[in-house]
Amino acid sequence: MNKFSNFLIVFSLVLLIGIFIFLFSTMVLVFDLDFYKEQGLKTGVYSGFENASYVDGAYSNLLDHFNNNQDLLEIYSQEEVIHLSDIRNILNGFKILFYLLFLVLFLLVFLLFKIKYKYLWLVFVCSFLVVILFSLFLYIFSTLNFERLFTGFHLISFDNNYWMLEENSTLIRLFPERFFINSLSRILLNSFLLGLFCIIIGLYLRKSNLNYR
Repeated sequence: MNKFSNFLIVFSLVLLIGIFIFLFSTMVLVFDLDFYKEQGLKTGVYSGFENASYVDGAYSNLLDHFNNNQDLLEIYSQEEVIHLSDIRNILNGFKILFYLLFLVLFLLVFLLFKIKYKYLWLVFVCSFLVVILFSLFLYIFSTLNFERLFTGFHLISFDNNYWMLEENSTLIRLFPERFFINSLSRILLNSFLLGLFCIIIGLYLRKSNLNYR
């Protein structure tokens, strides 16, 4: 293969692996009920409602709604219901993208490993570097101006203004700003750990005795 072909292969795989890592980290967190309860305690959500079982029930129902299309509890306004429906649609799209990426990456990496592609190690090492750099960028940007990052994400993701909820709305009380700040930090941490796994694979392939082409 010529240099340009190798560049395209490495660049494409690094991009796909990077997207997969952040998507995987996000999906794991979104459907982690224990994380919701943990953050509910840390951010003082429980103290804003009548009892803890009310909050636990709301979190559990919300995840069942996202996972199994279960009906929402009748605790939300019409605007909140529409917004949650939009979120569910986005998550369903993420699920499809996640499984497609997994299948494509598995087949491509398996094929390149079988033909002993000499730059396969570089794919994993560069994936680690991309994840680290992008995570660092997001961390610094969110630290400096999380509200701008949060608003920008919603403007890109939603085609309506139903995400602009009142301060006393149920969703805002269940998910204060600090919840999302901590969520982003956890996603970045999980992505970093997956990035470390990538560089371990890359260094192992680099040091192995396989006769790469």
